[in-house]
Amino acid sequence: MPNNVSEDAAASQNSTEEDFAQRSCQEVRASPRNCLLVLGMHRSGTSALSGLFCLAGCTPPKTPIPAGDENPKSFFESSLIVEVNDALLAAAGSNWHDWTALKVGRLDAVQESTLRTRALDTLSEEFGTSSFFVFKDPRICRFAAFWLEVLRDANYCPNIVHIHRNPLEVAASLAKRNGFSKELGLLLWLRHVLDAEVTTRGQSRDFVSYAGLLENPARLVSQVRVRLGSLWSQEFKVADSELNEFISPELRHFSEPTELRLSDPEISPWVQKTFDIMENWAAEGENSRDYLKLDAIRTALNDAEPMFEGLVKNAQSAAEANRKMSLEIALAKKEVESCQKEIAENLKKTVAIKAVAAAVSAASAKDQTKLEAIRAALAITKLELVAAQGKVQDREKDLDRLTEIMDVAKQDQELLLTRVIVAEANRDALLKSRSWRVTGPLRRIADHLRRAKRKRLS
Repeated sequence: MPNNVSEDAAASQNSTEEDFAQRSCQEVRASPRNCLLVLGMHRSGTSALSGLFCLAGCTPPKTPIPAGDENPKSFFESSLIVEVNDALLAAAGSNWHDWTALKVGRLDAVQESTLRTRALDTLSEEFGTSSFFVFKDPRICRFAAFWLEVLRDANYCPNIVHIHRNPLEVAASLAKRNGFSKELGLLLWLRHVLDAEVTTRGQSRDFVSYAGLLENPARLVSQVRVRLGSLWSQEFKVADSELNEFISPELRHFSEPTELRLSDPEISPWVQKTFDIMENWAAEGENSRDYLKLDAIRTALNDAEPMFEGLVKNAQSAAEANRKMSLEIALAKKEVESCQKEIAENLKKTVAIKAVAAAVSAASAKDQTKLEAIRAALAITKLELVAAQGKVQDREKDLDRLTEIMDVAKQDQELLLTRVIVAEANRDALLKSRSWRVTGPLRRIADHLRRAKRKRLS
């Protein structure tokens, strides 16, 4: 980039910018329908600032872009408005990361009318009858005049808040997110800031910094309200503590000390001077004496486009090739990591299987010992069983012998009983016989003599 730009260079503005820059909200000032139009380069804190305004009472878009890793608290940006803006850029042969001036003249009357109608319909769809809403998309920086016209046609009075961030931080963020070179990131920052500033001159506007937003969000919002004055009729319904809690310093992923921009020879004086002016305006308020300086920088940037365009495209191609290569390397690393994890898992499984096998082997050894003990006990039991069986057989023999003896005794008993019966029968027959009666006196004399003899002997 050239290192010298005359601060006295004449401003080079197209007729559309000059005409619109003279307009104000006077014709719609009586209307209660106001909006806060947040303008700023991508990655400059437009989402954080819009979130603060919504927290303070502004209406958010009906169809917001979902929150993501870039902005975990949401973008506060209408997805439908972004589609309109992308269509406008495409119709003009541009895109969101084009650093050159937008060729609005490429749009024919039909295209411009169609886009304007679509923009009006989308505005109504997203914000309805809201009397005070927040409206932002970094793309608008390059064609703010278009949306200011649309808002005016919808009877809205825009209150514009420009937010800027250290260009080195922006470039670093774009490098990480999109793979852009630092040079391209700085050119994009410069284009967005310069175009947004010139097309909103004469409007109700204020300038703030991302660093100031992080330092004290509540104070910054109050500052904006005071500077915009009567156009901001809404009263805050939120405590300062809530505003301060909404913004965390951790959101500042890339932080560059302001002093670094002065010592970096690769930073163009265009970027340095523009950043200095934005910093002063954020701290002390807008100063119209800086318009010529900004106009001179913008004119020099526009004049340098043919020279830079080829270099930037080549750099972009190289950056894209590097980005693809980086992606391939990252994928390869992931595959390697995946294979390493798989190997590690397999090793773990192998170790586990070996441990199980060792445990099974140890258990088998223990089980074998137990089995041998059981077998020995079983053998002893078998011997005891054989012995018991022998005893049983002996007892069975004894039983058989006793049974035989008992049978003989029974027979003898029966024989004796028979003899007793016969003897009793003989006795009875004898007693009944005649001879037993005749010899009765003799038996009595014999009995008397035996008793007398026993008496003498005793």
